Amino acid sequence: MHHFKQLSELHDTLGFPPSEHPLISIAKCDGTCNNSGIEHTSDFYMIGFKKMKSGVMRYGKTKYDHDRGSMSFVKPRQIISMRDIEFEENGFIIYFHEDFLNGHALHEEIKGYGFFDYEINEALHLSPAEEKIIWELFEKIEMEYYSNQ
Repeated sequence: MHHFKQLSELHDTLGFPPSEHPLISIAKCDGTCNNSGIEHTSDFYMIGFKKMKSGVMRYGKTKYDHDRGSMSFVKPRQIISMRDIEFEENGFIIYFHEDFLNGHALHEEIKGYGFFDYEINEALHLSPAEEKIIWELFEKIEMEYYSNQ
């Protein structure tokens, strides 16, 4: 199993463009996202949104249910594997290194967020209205990410 310590290594392995920042990155998935099937762990938090048409995402030993539009949240050092993923629509992934939160109150608060410990076989399913809000938030994050070095 592979362990990623740096975002640049993760991006190189998964075929994403180079990250704009060493501790945070975003990737928009237009129909597909490179998912080499590598079972891995990392030093990053991951927030993802996708509507899967086919494929399997595993978090630890548990298969995520992605029948509808859903969000997934992964904390550092959790085992992740994605195989043969194909999306019905666009999706996105946001990665941020746990060091990104150093010196901020969120560094400790995030440990209390139950959705990063979500280890049953359901992802967080969204209504169409919630999906719209999530995409609006992602677009704001994307704008900040690409315009503020």
